[in-house]
Amino acid sequence: MSKRFTTLLFLLLSTGISCGLRERFIDQPVVEVAPDVVLIPIRKGGKMGFCDRDRRMIIPATYDSVEQFREGFARVLRDNKYAFIDRRGRNITGFKYDHADREFSDGLAVVGVDIRTGENDRLGKEIVEKKYGFIDPTGREVIPLTFDGASEFHHGVAAARLNGKSGYIDKEGRTILPFEYEHTARFTEGFGLIKDKGRNWFVNRDMKEAFPLDVDFASIFEDGRALIQIDKKYGFIDSTGAMVIPVKFEYAYGFSDGLAPVRVDGKWGFIDVNGNLVLPPKYSSVSYFYEGIAYTQQPDGKYCFMDKAGSILRCPSYSSTGEFRDGIAVANEGDHHYMNSFYIDTEWNEYRDIQ
Repeated sequence: MSKRFTTLLFLLLSTGISCGLRERFIDQPVVEVAPDVVLIPIRKGGKMGFCDRDRRMIIPATYDSVEQFREGFARVLRDNKYAFIDRRGRNITGFKYDHADREFSDGLAVVGVDIRTGENDRLGKEIVEKKYGFIDPTGREVIPLTFDGASEFHHGVAAARLNGKSGYIDKEGRTILPFEYEHTARFTEGFGLIKDKGRNWFVNRDMKEAFPLDVDFASIFEDGRALIQIDKKYGFIDSTGAMVIPVKFEYAYGFSDGLAPVRVDGKWGFIDVNGNLVLPPKYSSVSYFYEGIAYTQQPDGKYCFMDKAGSILRCPSYSSTGEFRDGIAVANEGDHHYMNSFYIDTEWNEYRDIQ
């Protein structure tokens, strides 16, 4: 089970210039789509585009891959280069990035390029440096691509990496926590998490240590709780640093949708933010809950979607699924030799290839 961590600007241009930038990169007709229409990734003729729930093509299938829309934009790929489009199909960046986060967050998106150094390593392979920065909704690079790594912005703060060390930056690209640490996690619910020299601690928006913490491991805050580990057991603290769910689980993951997966005697169940066992530990594997739905392996071995009451919703033959967002999730069939991916909705309609 994994949760995406993945691995993400304010407007500097006048409206006229912004529109000019957008028009520069239009490579297909601009479409009109109502704001309440969910745009669903779908394949047609070997390429990807977007359809509505009636499978009508809205944004033509001209891309090698696409992601779901977030904050009004979607990442698309063509010829191994990434770009972002808006809900009208307008390309706001051009296909020029070797790396790009899947979505905008806090109004910004992480983008990156590969820089060939012309030098080779000991094995004779060319050394390529990766540099990251941020774009705003006009496609303008408002934080230059100078970082060795970066997370998405939350609450105006992003983790970044420079010269082998990690720190935090603000939305103007200014350093607010020096690049001195082994690891800084993404900033969530008003806290950043720093790991350095075997120690874990949280900082507030002023980059001051939030509270004393003596643990072997800590994760970011989600739903007001942060996962911790002490002596190979897991529990949770609240935003004051108080342990509110005792360290007693074999394993656990963070909260999502108000529930957290926990493992007891080799089986998985779910607890709420008060530590109450909501779903008993009887599942062989589980995903997080998103929009009230999780994908689980039931005691009989079947893989099924279930709701927060533990009721089975559907048992398809998918090898894996993504989280539901706006009522849509990706589903995968096959294995590492061949994987077929398509999207499903909460009424269990499948958006497979359009012929």
